[in-house]
Amino acid sequence: MHYERKRKMMDRFYILNTTELFDNRSVDTGFYSGVMCFDIKGNEKLKLLEEPCYINAFVYLLVLSGSVEVEINHRSQCLAPKTLLLLTAVHLFRVVECSNDFLATMLLVDSDFPKNTDTPKMLYKRMTYGFKMFNNPTLILSANDFEVLNGRMQILLRHISYTTHLFYNDLVLNSLEGMYLDLSNIIENSDNVIPHSLHRDDVINSFVQLLVENYKTEHHVDFYAKKLGFSSHYLTKIVKQHTGQTAADFIYDMLYSEARRLLRQSKLSIQQISEVLNFSDQSAFGKFFKRNSGMSPFDYRKGQ
Repeated sequence: MHYERKRKMMDRFYILNTTELFDNRSVDTGFYSGVMCFDIKGNEKLKLLEEPCYINAFVYLLVLSGSVEVEINHRSQCLAPKTLLLLTAVHLFRVVECSNDFLATMLLVDSDFPKNTDTPKMLYKRMTYGFKMFNNPTLILSANDFEVLNGRMQILLRHISYTTHLFYNDLVLNSLEGMYLDLSNIIENSDNVIPHSLHRDDVINSFVQLLVENYKTEHHVDFYAKKLGFSSHYLTKIVKQHTGQTAADFIYDMLYSEARRLLRQSKLSIQQISEVLNFSDQSAFGKFFKRNSGMSPFDYRKGQ
């Protein structure tokens, strides 16, 4: 099907999946299930992004040389070398124009990918820097930080292409996690991050901290909202505006991630895991896990 027919138009903008975005294979791309990484030279490959769109992915664009003008949520920005752009599925994005000598590396991670791969620790890090970078999703890197991230992304591109490796999945996931760790470190230590509303920043940071401390035992938004002194509706609205996900989504993502970790790495029985994660019984845990993974906890553990 032609690219134009695959796009979904909604009120003058498009919603694009990564497979639709570059399905013509016009870039030399590394493919891994849910992850794409590739270098972009000049303007040709960016023509697909000249119309406003939401990309159903986490987008990381590292500018190596030249420049590109973009619009993010209707605000124009010019990205110069050593600039990193971080987009989520709730950033409206389009490319205005770029220089002939433009060169960048782009990493696309499907929005659903982290749910099935990230550890609770990595989910926490991704939530934290995602909140911090939402309002101004560009970061001007120091020479050292640029070298670190550029090296990480090039390694990831090579590893994604190394499909004959005996430990291919672990190779790619470890490379991706390494990049996230370095990115989180850079953002935490950066003076260039411009926070959004201090009130909203406080609300979100407090929610994340409460979530990390209580997700194993508290599965309902009401608990977190009451602790923060807000209604469930208000907390959900704030989180949704800045991430595209609800507060409940984050609770379930953390819970599902820990369930996978315990099934893979612990010797606890499935009944014991359901108790550790405060489900009413093993059956309720099984239904939750199957709804998220498509398989029972027993089949998931057996397949490891």
